[in-house]
Amino acid sequence: MVAMKLSRDPKFESLLARLFQREHLQEEASSLLNEFLSIPVEEKQAVFASLKPGFPFRDYFCSFFYEDVSALYEEGLKKGIRCIDPTPLLSENPYWEKLRDLKIQEGNLKLIQKEVGPYSLYPYSFTEVGSAPFYEETPCFAYSSHSFSYPEFSSSGRPWMSLLPHEILTMQEPIQNAKGKVLTYGLGMGYFAYMACLKEDVSSVTAVEKDPAVLAFFREHLLPFFPKQKLILIKGDALEFAGKGEKGSYDFLFMDVHHDAEDGLPIYLRFKKSEGIALRSEYWIERDILVYLRRYLIAFLEEQNNPEIAKEGGKAYLPGKDFPSRLFSEIYRLSEGVSLENEGDLAEFLSDENLKRMAAELKVF
Repeated sequence: MVAMKLSRDPKFESLLARLFQREHLQEEASSLLNEFLSIPVEEKQAVFASLKPGFPFRDYFCSFFYEDVSALYEEGLKKGIRCIDPTPLLSENPYWEKLRDLKIQEGNLKLIQKEVGPYSLYPYSFTEVGSAPFYEETPCFAYSSHSFSYPEFSSSGRPWMSLLPHEILTMQEPIQNAKGKVLTYGLGMGYFAYMACLKEDVSSVTAVEKDPAVLAFFREHLLPFFPKQKLILIKGDALEFAGKGEKGSYDFLFMDVHHDAEDGLPIYLRFKKSEGIALRSEYWIERDILVYLRRYLIAFLEEQNNPEIAKEGGKAYLPGKDFPSRLFSEIYRLSEGVSLENEGDLAEFLSDENLKRMAAELKVF
């Protein structure tokens, strides 16, 4: 096979340089955002208490860093951080209303009410993706001028699901598309299952959950809220269940067994190989998972644009035991013979459609 070919036309090389520069900026902005989110809540509250009314969030955000990060904030984060009152979205949600006062603990499992304080940043919706060929990323976060509470389900101290605007908004489309016999992998606090059960065009919802403690907790405390005789609970491993199911056994599948896009990518690649059990399959935060996969493709392109790496061919991409090296190895395999000559080729290579196609063909596991 012939290795990937990148055009050496000056215009195309300039296009690639802009793409790589944009990606580096996005990585810096993402690191800055993660650093801000990791600052203890108490420290943020102390700073907030000293603010005057109307103090801009930009200055509040930048005040936590020793160096001047205002330019990076303006360029990489500002468009995606907005002041939003989440009260209407939360209070109008039927499941949030049922869980809003619950406080339950059984063993390592907890369902409690957490609070988001004023000026506390929280994920709001999907990462916004710009147009081709750069597919510029803008993380979508929000803060509020007042505090609000939300239900959180956790296991051994690790949040498993939080009924924040992010979960509600990122599940709107799968809930809308669910119909007929619905299958869902992962139960959590049962938000998707509950909302799907409310739909008249959904005849049943089968939820596969492998943790017996989660199932017991759910049956005891949350199942009574559900419409009767619609929800079917099955104890089992989702991948094993998918492998044993007959093709087209369900009308709609929703997979939600991950915490975020980073840990969701390897899970997503596994499940893409077993979609046949349902006529239609959707994945929680698939848009963000594709953003994460696109970052790997851009990093691969940058390496291929380096003559020293490119001339090594497959030797530079021998798979190791870790996920990233295996993924790069597979991207190299699927990119053999691909020629990127112009902006259109680049846009197609990085498009969601191509990412989904590659995801189904990547033999990482």
